[in-house]
Amino acid sequence: MKKLSLLLLSIFSLIGLSSCNDSDSDYPGYAYFVTVKAASESAYYFMMDDDKTIYPGNVSRIPNYKPVDNQRAILLFNLLNEPMTGFNYNAEIFDVQPIYSRDAEVMPQEDIDQLANDGIEVYRGMYTPHYLTIPVTYSTTKTVKHEFYLVAAEEEVDSPEQSELFILELRHDAKGDQGGWPTEEYISFKIDNLKTLMDDKAGIKLVSKSLSGSEQSQQIYFQR
Repeated sequence: MKKLSLLLLSIFSLIGLSSCNDSDSDYPGYAYFVTVKAASESAYYFMMDDDKTIYPGNVSRIPNYKPVDNQRAILLFNLLNEPMTGFNYNAEIFDVQPIYSRDAEVMPQEDIDQLANDGIEVYRGMYTPHYLTIPVTYSTTKTVKHEFYLVAAEEEVDSPEQSELFILELRHDAKGDQGGWPTEEYISFKIDNLKTLMDDKAGIKLVSKSLSGSEQSQQIYFQR
């Protein structure tokens, strides 16, 4: 299935789930960011970013899917009428599209300075209680796996100066793969380990290096 555009998924993610049955459709009615929860290849479910759960009641369209526990993904699905005990939703699954994910980190500034800092275009990040998910564009030949890091400097965390925003830096390591065509991706970072550090902050200032080489930043305010 063709990957959804960044804008389209952002729109879908704002639409609430209804309780109607749309399982007779040949197209998915919903697309959401989820985290895969898997005890085995045959025993798994999906957790939405608001902690609601989706049971894969019909997986006939994805016979070769192999779940990876705690993998972040874009889930395309329709709802089924039959409730499933212990889950918020029962769904027919159309596709599970894994996305890049890792934990955010706190490290000394000198260690951050040693990380690669290749250019990347960053769009509006989406903050949820457990994750910061960011739409990005970068150039790639798709022959090398690019790496991404979301880091906070220890010196900034320990500074007595009070700032309204918690500063996070996004680093991109292209592994030397600077050619190719622009590609759109989502990258997602688990931020549970930063929660206590951000308790008194109004939001996040996300800093990165653009494709042109200039510094870019955006402010993401918490909705509490």
